[in-house]
Amino acid sequence: MRTFGSALMVIVALLLAAVAGPALWAERNLASEDGFVALAAPLGSDAQFQQGLSTLVASRAAAKVKLPPQLQALAAGAISQAAKSLQSDPGYPKAWEETLRRSHALAFAGTSGSHGTSGSPGKPDAATSATPDGPTGLTLDVTPLVDLVAHRMGATLGITVPAPASVLVNVDQPALARAVPLLATLAGAGSWLAVIAAVVLVLALIMARRRAVALILAGAGLGCVALAWLAGSGYLAGRFADFGGGSNGTANALVGDFGRQLGALAQGSWQSGITAGFVAAAVLAAAGVLGLVVGRRRTT
Repeated sequence: MRTFGSALMVIVALLLAAVAGPALWAERNLASEDGFVALAAPLGSDAQFQQGLSTLVASRAAAKVKLPPQLQALAAGAISQAAKSLQSDPGYPKAWEETLRRSHALAFAGTSGSHGTSGSPGKPDAATSATPDGPTGLTLDVTPLVDLVAHRMGATLGITVPAPASVLVNVDQPALARAVPLLATLAGAGSWLAVIAAVVLVLALIMARRRAVALILAGAGLGCVALAWLAGSGYLAGRFADFGGGSNGTANALVGDFGRQLGALAQGSWQSGITAGFVAAAVLAAAGVLGLVVGRRRTT
């Protein structure tokens, strides 16, 4: 009975660990504002993504920036040029970071999974949309980038261009919008799941008749969990590419590109968690083997 109970508890601990690992990563890199900014920041310097971002910002700047009628003819060219040269502006890194922070805050508004703040998104004029059936989209806040375009355009035209108070882009991504609250909930439970998994494993070892064997089995099981993480990371990276699968349009195309590249970054970031899983599995198995060796020596 003790052997069966110990084996059952090891299985429960492994199942909890299988969820706890990705949940902890998600808490630190997706639900956390600072973690998300650090993860997604490299996209701002990617040439392909920058092209789509410049097109989106130019279109929003043209719609939001108010100029005197006599300057409207010059505005289109100035806006396009300013948007294309965004990345070379000294203020671009800060504006891109602030765009990520504001968009993250809008995405996780009303959830408990977002923490780590720097700057505030302000009151949106069109936040994440929702219907009785649930959210139907997400909102990007590109105000800092449009502000930068307005400043550069003003320098080009030799005038002061008033920056718009808020520039929000609604993106038709219902599946992603519904996933955000679930992600926040899962991320918030990551630490507790890890603690419970550790406690259950310790209790399983205490209950086991042959603790060395239990350690070996736990190590083998954790190795299987790490393999599952490795396989799952590739699958989830592919699902990130579906971000742009809503409707056609510049915003959804940009989100699709963002999703593909963010998926690759996330997969690379999670490799450290997978490696840690394999190392922990090896340590458990080695401890079990050592326990068997020591036990045999004592009986001889």
